[in-house]
Amino acid sequence: MKKRLIPFCVAAALAVGACGGSGEKDAEGFPPAKALAADSVAIEQILSVQNMTLREDYAAIYSPRSGKVIFRYRLPDWTFLDSSLVEGQGPDDVLRPSLLSTSDPGNELWLAQSARKKLGEYHPGEGGLVRTREVFGQEDSWLFNGTVCGDTLLLHVVTDFTTEKNYLLSTLLEGDSLRTVDSLLCFSRNDITSIPTKNGVMKRTLSYNYPEVFVMGDRVAVWYSGTRSLLVYRIGQDARLELEGSFGEPLTEEKVATFDFKGQQDDDNSPGRPLAVSSDHIYMCKVKYEDPEGEITPYNMPTPVGVEVKVYDWKLQPVRRFLLEKPTATQLRIDVARQLIYAYDPRVDFEQVYVYKYKL
Repeated sequence: MKKRLIPFCVAAALAVGACGGSGEKDAEGFPPAKALAADSVAIEQILSVQNMTLREDYAAIYSPRSGKVIFRYRLPDWTFLDSSLVEGQGPDDVLRPSLLSTSDPGNELWLAQSARKKLGEYHPGEGGLVRTREVFGQEDSWLFNGTVCGDTLLLHVVTDFTTEKNYLLSTLLEGDSLRTVDSLLCFSRNDITSIPTKNGVMKRTLSYNYPEVFVMGDRVAVWYSGTRSLLVYRIGQDARLELEGSFGEPLTEEKVATFDFKGQQDDDNSPGRPLAVSSDHIYMCKVKYEDPEGEITPYNMPTPVGVEVKVYDWKLQPVRRFLLEKPTATQLRIDVARQLIYAYDPRVDFEQVYVYKYKL
């Protein structure tokens, strides 16, 4: 069997326990990797996790298999709190909601409904979540990947099907409407195919070097995994984005247009993919897979055999590298305030959460 490293979209963090000498560094510049043991917490509900986000005191999960679709668990012990919201066509129902990330601590939860082109702000109440605000927009694609900053600003990536380009937008939330104040061209490439349907034409998009956006305070990290490039921006007083620095592989439109993304090979020294930032660090994760015997099919997939977390500073300089105990628990969330990592195995129902304690 052949082993390979594949970046995996998970949140990340850190560990204790060590191997190797204290003065050694690997090829990328990390000190010896440290291992982290996991505690296991049983989950009573059987969920199909489509999306998860952490708030200050709870984790919220979207699971479409049940009557109510948003489940909340108290942190850090993962005690079940409540389930809320029904999926359907009613005025108080939700339709294929996405849980948006937020840059500030708090217990409000932002849900996006792409099909209805709107955002909803919810707060915990008696018996579950209570909607306190709705914001309506014109686009539909941004609802899947936005970050709400202090309930007044939305950073999100959209695709312009006319130009076939991606743009990072800075959009103000003003009452119940949106107003875009800045637009930056992304260093990504789209292959867009038009597919005729009985209702018209559907656009199918395959994006290369698609940006992943993370916000902490007034700083924005934009990571391009295909070229391994990091752009850091500051959010100005007028909500416009000002470039602070560019790290890793230099980016130009011409380079992205001719880059061989399909033929790119991963290696041990690639950072992986980021899923979290703190005021000082950017956390990235990589999963090591073992290829199965025979041809890879939906029923004969590679097996995860290791989860590795790399921590960088905001200039993409190596800080620490960590090895997590449970190789199949490849979906992670980092609880920065409590210095904990929560992990679960996405191949099975949501049966248990592995909890890692870390310290940088």
